Parts: sequence; C-alpha cells; structure tokens
Amino acid sequence: MNQTIFTYIVALFATVSSVTLGQVESPAVGFSILDLSAGDGENSQLTFKAPGYQCAIMHQAISTSLTSTSLVDTAASWRDDTYNGLNGPHYVEIVKVGTSSTHAAVGTRREIVDSVESTRSLLLSEPWPSGLTSPVNYRIVKHWTIRELFGATKEVGIASSISGTDLVDATAQWTADQFNGENGPHFVEITKVGASLTDPIVGTRREIIDTDEVSRTLIVNEPWPSITTGTVTYRIVRHMAVRSNTSGNLRTGSPLSADSFQLWDGDHYETYYYQTVGIGGIGWRKAGDQFTDAGDTVIEMGQGIIFRRGETTPLSLVVRGVVKDGVTPLKVEPGFNFLANPYAFPMTLASSALHTGNTSTGIASGSLITADQILVWNGAYYDTYYYQASGLGGVGWRKVGDLVADASTTSIPAGSSIILRRLASSPFEWKVPAHPTQN
Repeated sequence: MNQTIFTYIVALFATVSSVTLGQVESPAVGFSILDLSAGDGENSQLTFKAPGYQCAIMHQAISTSLTSTSLVDTAASWRDDTYNGLNGPHYVEIVKVGTSSTHAAVGTRREIVDSVESTRSLLLSEPWPSGLTSPVNYRIVKHWTIRELFGATKEVGIASSISGTDLVDATAQWTADQFNGENGPHFVEITKVGASLTDPIVGTRREIIDTDEVSRTLIVNEPWPSITTGTVTYRIVRHMAVRSNTSGNLRTGSPLSADSFQLWDGDHYETYYYQTVGIGGIGWRKAGDQFTDAGDTVIEMGQGIIFRRGETTPLSLVVRGVVKDGVTPLKVEPGFNFLANPYAFPMTLASSALHTGNTSTGIASGSLITADQILVWNGAYYDTYYYQASGLGGVGWRKVGDLVADASTTSIPAGSSIILRRLASSPFEWKVPAHPTQN
C-alpha cells in the first residue's frame, strides 16, 4: 500500500480593490484554487485545505439599536426569514463600533435565528458582548454550507405547475439555456410543499436538461412524482465540484468509492461524500447515514477541511467568494483545534497574534513540554511550533527540535489550516488580525 501523502498546495487570486456602498465599505471579491493531489484509484491522497473566503455578503449597513439578542435597522428592507430557514444559515458580524474599527467587539459574529420584517430586526443565537451599544456597522454573511461550497444556489421560486418532466414558473425571468448547456449543469430541488417541510416530495431533485425562456419552463431528466395539493417551493442549484463523471470533479458514488472530505466537529471528524448509488437516494450524505441530506451542513468560518481523493488525476476546486477583512475571532478549546487561515493572504506565526503573553487571549508559552503547540504542514509532515518562555535558546517562537533558531517567520499560507493543540485547561478566543494589515 502506498504511503498516504499530505500536501498543502494553493494558488490564490483576489481583487485588491474594494467598493463603497453608502457609508459602508464592501470587501473585494475573488476566488481561490484548492489543488487536490491525485490518488492511485485504490489508495487515497489527503489534502488539508480551507475555503479562505466568505460565501457571500448579503447586506451591510448601520444599526439603529441593539438589544441583548437582537439588532434593529429601521432602514432595512429585509422580509420575514430572509436570512434564516429555507434561505439558509446566515450570521451577522460587527465591522465597526461607532467610528472605531479596533473596538474589542469588532469581528464579533452571531448566528441569525430569525429575520423579522415588521420590526426590521434580526434575532440572534446569543447575547452581544456586555456593554456593546448602537450604532454599529454590521454585515450579514451567508454561511458556507456543503451545498454552497460545491454548488451554489442560483434561484429560489414558487412553481406555477409541475407535471411530467416540466416545472413552470410564470413569474421567472430565465433566459434560454440559463441552467444547462454551456452555463454548466444545474438541478432543481423541491424545498417545501404548501407550508410543509416534511412532505415526502420535499428534497426531490431533478437534473435540468433545458431552460425554456418563452414558456418559463424547466425541462428535467425524469418525471416528477405526483403532487396533488399545495404550492411548491423550489430552488435551482448549480453543480460545481460534483458531477456524474470522474474527470475534473470530485468523484461521486458510494461511501467506499466516492471522493470525500472531513470536518472536525469539536470531538472527531465527520466524513461527507456525494452519493449516487445504492439505497438512500442521490445527494450529499454523512458517512453512517445514507438517507439524510447533508447538503446544508455548515462549514464554519475558520474551519479546516481534509479532502480524500481516490481518483488518479489531480483536481483543482475553484472557490468564489468575498475576501475576508477585519479581525476574525476563532474559538480555541482545550485539546485539538483544527483552524484555517481565514484570509486570502498568508500570515506568519509572528503576525498571527496567536501569542499575546496572556493565556486568556492567546496560546500558553513555556517549554516544548508545557507550551501550547501549533502544527503546520510542510509538504511532507507536520512541523510543531511553540512559544518558548525562558531557558536555553532564549525567548520566542521555536520549532520542536531547535531550541535556538527564531521560527517567527514560519508561514501559514492562505487557503491552509493548522492544528492548535491547547494544553492549557482554559479556552480562549483567537482574534486573528486582518491580513494584509488594514488601516
């Protein structure tokens, strides 16, 4: 059996300009290429990566008021559930407090539980930091989910009629072949029947083989099941990294044959793949559950991904998104933490702000035995680093095996992840400074 090879290879491209929307500056958009090494058909190759970009900024403005677990913006025009429910998971992020971009609350993120049209408010998952007051500049960001990362949702609507292999939406503004042909493969998925999210038809997907502009019809690859009552809500999703072939995309199949990737859940890795054969239907699945759609699984900001590639050809996955700016707080718990560089720019151990001199805000320094550890992939294996506090070799960043050489310039590339082993018994919040530095 071939030895498993771990590789960090990444080419990153991003626009360097930003635009201003009213009083709120919008970050640049760009894309990264996550290069995955080839397997040999039997043995898999693993590659550690990270999206490195935010999925999409949906709205940004200035708050009118804050309560403990809400944000109000009376000038906003969102509707009920715009940023939750069927529209997918979103969070709100503070980008400025008053006129300050360096306030301690900048970068704070809260999950949106509900969007309320009547009060122009966002209800949040947990309280704001103590003492935070309005006005704040905020942005609403759509989470990366498995479905969004590997195939973006293009449109959501309500069908006028569904029968045979046709879905008609008389209000749609589609153009000819918008969701097929040279525009790439898309599928249409039923997300709600009437008010029901549990109707047996919900989750049914069909490949789009033609988009008819004149009749506002999607023609799909096989007949729809019989739908006798209720309005039907649907979404159109673009396939990106997953197709039925095996060249140029993640390989689909069974839990054993498909390419897969792993996400750390705080205790262990969960494995995900795209199922196209066997019982349980077609779609994203978590290993151990062939029936439940896993496409809405959230890939958290700063979360690393391990790809397992069995195909004999390498693969480049293109991630399009919004360049992350500003401070990014990431939670660090005792034990192992799998964290990504969230920026489209490399950082070093010195510039990372991992070491602050205070264990409540950063890693614990000490000796190679007592200090917290940072594991960085070097292309063949992990190098382990720590912050040496005293003794032979002086003070500063060191690599295990070399007590003297300064390791502070060690790079954490864009699009890569690290393993942070927290030996101290208390958690802390790593406030990752923006890279490149912002004024």
